[in-house]
Amino acid sequence: MRAVALFPAATFVGKTDDDSFNHFPNLHGLLLRSRMHKFFYGGWSQYASFFPKRFQTCGWSGTTRGAIAAANSNGSNCHMCINHEFCYRRGRPSLEPLKLEVRGPFPFVTGCLELMSAALVSVAFGSEWTREFVSRARMAVSKDRFAGFTGFKWTCKHEDAIVGYAIFEVSYRLNLSVSFTSIGSLVKDVQGAFAACMHT
Repeated sequence: MRAVALFPAATFVGKTDDDSFNHFPNLHGLLLRSRMHKFFYGGWSQYASFFPKRFQTCGWSGTTRGAIAAANSNGSNCHMCINHEFCYRRGRPSLEPLKLEVRGPFPFVTGCLELMSAALVSVAFGSEWTREFVSRARMAVSKDRFAGFTGFKWTCKHEDAIVGYAIFEVSYRLNLSVSFTSIGSLVKDVQGAFAACMHT
């Protein structure tokens, strides 16, 4: 929302990580092709589901099939305490069943390149739902700090997935037709001491 306010004439809003190398001629071509879509969302796609009451993701996958399986499997971290600190016992996963609402799966794009039309940013992140979501998440953090409880801390360390979740929920509630574009075939993930996403 700050980007839209600072650059009101912008057609797109983008974010890239500081360890990414973007091929600007390809990026320019992608943006030109995407101008026809009012609500555009694109980048290197991943998939996840979400616990609304815990403000955390579950069931991450690089494919739609994997995310659907994780969201519905009783043995996944969407339904069992496997890697969620809020349900750990003595610092370890309890493997207990989780009786939490699961939303999703939904697509999101990773930080190496996130692109959205300015119109989508304005609607999704200026919406009442998003303002309420952020307010509830901040309140949960404040309560946990006050109680001295360290088992659950809502942070934006998974901000890519949270952005995708917000777009998913607002699009559903407002019946928006969002054009989602994956550039996975144009991304190379460089392994080593300094990982980078290169858009070739």
